[in-house]
Amino acid sequence: MVVKDVRPESLALRRLFMVQLGLVVVATLLIVIGGAIERSQGVEHGVGFFWFAFIAGCFGSSISTLRKGRTNKAAMREIGRSWTALLLPHLYGGLMAGLAYMLFVSGILSGTGKSGLLTSNLFPDFSSADSAARPSMSTYLALRPASIADAGKLLVWCFVAGYSERFITGILDQLEGKKAAAAAGPEGTETPLPERGTRYAEAGDAEGKT
Repeated sequence: MVVKDVRPESLALRRLFMVQLGLVVVATLLIVIGGAIERSQGVEHGVGFFWFAFIAGCFGSSISTLRKGRTNKAAMREIGRSWTALLLPHLYGGLMAGLAYMLFVSGILSGTGKSGLLTSNLFPDFSSADSAARPSMSTYLALRPASIADAGKLLVWCFVAGYSERFITGILDQLEGKKAAAAAGPEGTETPLPERGTRYAEAGDAEGKT
């Protein structure tokens, strides 16, 4: 019996399915373990939302890879030949989602009283977090959004961060531009030109004095 070689594109789809199924299993385990910990030790000791945000970013990257594979057959063949080509975008998407999580927690985007980089109520609110708590990695990972709606916003934006790399890179570009503008200070700003009527009035006053 002759065994036919599996096409790289078909193998890539199988591998994508395996990775997505693995992400679902990990997310389910986090929910079950977190619920068990909360019931036994209290809500404050449960699983925070960082890992859910990370998984949402991985899901976004996975969907993006699948969507791009419909038109980029070369990329799908590469995924079918190499696990690295498959797992690296997922890791990148998770890291971008983690960076988005840090931007939301820090308040850089919306800030307190909508004083952040982007004034929008579309971003999750972490204002209920204990600001007096001592900074630590466990505290950071255990942070939770202020409400269920904010938790939904967090997961959606982390999915977007994994799906589109331009989301985070665009925010970083805006932060870089804002920092450069602040560093330039008054010297970097141009002196506004006076209105036409003002210039004519000043010229008339000068002629009257001569």
